[in-house]
Amino acid sequence: MMKIKLLVALLGLAKVLLGQSPDAVNLLALEKQAQLALHRGIHFFHSIAIKGGYVYYYTTDLKEKWGEGETDDFTIEVQPPGTPAVGLAFLRAYRTMPRPEFLQAAMDAARALIVGQNDLGGWDHKIFFQRKKRNLVSFDDDQTQSAIRFLMAMDQEIENDSLYRAIDSALKMMLAAQFTNGAWPHLYPKQGDYHDYATFNDRTINNCIEVMLDAHRYYHKPEFLESLKQAGHFLIISQLPPPQPGWAQ
Repeated sequence: MMKIKLLVALLGLAKVLLGQSPDAVNLLALEKQAQLALHRGIHFFHSIAIKGGYVYYYTTDLKEKWGEGETDDFTIEVQPPGTPAVGLAFLRAYRTMPRPEFLQAAMDAARALIVGQNDLGGWDHKIFFQRKKRNLVSFDDDQTQSAIRFLMAMDQEIENDSLYRAIDSALKMMLAAQFTNGAWPHLYPKQGDYHDYATFNDRTINNCIEVMLDAHRYYHKPEFLESLKQAGHFLIISQLPPPQPGWAQ
């Protein structure tokens, strides 16, 4: 997906430079090459989707695939660089080069996440299409957070009832999972061990804050601003004292 992001950036740069450079012919050729490469890349990635979702790695013959460990044809990854990251790359490509097949690829990734959303409104590490969903929300490694951010970004492009319901459930869960002191835990609901602690490790709280920033930016509801204020409060009270005024994990 890093290559898709680079192509999107290259295409945007070519468009900007076209109006500024005397070498417009070469830049136009570069733009067309970037468009073709982007189309080929997205078509290929979309062709290897698993029910719309993605894992991390594929062998060149596509016979083997991996996420966190070897996986199968009925399992996708939520943790980046899995399904939300791929879907967001498709969406960025669509915003740069508005082809309907790019938006369709992004929506297919969104649908895979919606199917895998559990009853609490969040996601675990993986989505197992052939297994019963666990009612466990993981904030580790940008798992649930990346899914919500991608779905909210999709919501800015299309109107879809299932998408809206998934986002509404997810954001209500984010508010419920937030501690009264403003932090978020590693896992939700409580597990009775270290997973219940306020967690900076692997950007847990940072990514939760990013979700609420996007929610406030998109939907302008007072509860999201209040959540951000509480999170800011926690950042202040959790800072360690001098001479090492950083934060623990």
